[in-house]
Amino acid sequence: MVNSRAKGQRGERQARDLCREFWHAPECERAGQTNGKVTADIIRALPNASVEVKNVAAIGAFKYMEQAMRDARPGELPVVMMRQGKSPLWLVMLEATKLEQLVVRFLRAMYLAKSPEYVDKFVSDALHTVK
Repeated sequence: MVNSRAKGQRGERQARDLCREFWHAPECERAGQTNGKVTADIIRALPNASVEVKNVAAIGAFKYMEQAMRDARPGELPVVMMRQGKSPLWLVMLEATKLEQLVVRFLRAMYLAKSPEYVDKFVSDALHTVK
């Protein structure tokens, strides 16, 4: 029998390590180490972010991510946008290790729309850090 508490803690440790490595968050910790002072599972992953970790056997949305990965052409970032029913809440899913790429692409598009003359400098400064 699987101990769900141990499984959740294991998932939180794995998520914490991923945040440290790929999200430039060396101070990231499990909230379980704060004696219940916060409600998020992971703290200091990103400024002003509440990160909830789910370590479950099956997530139905994975089939959508697999489709996005199959459909993406070389150089394209697979991203899934989804909502349930008529909910106004849209969710965005991508590989956690690709968050930095999404942010760089988002900022590039934002700069391009607002200040095209700064895009090349931004891209040269930012893209060199993307893995």
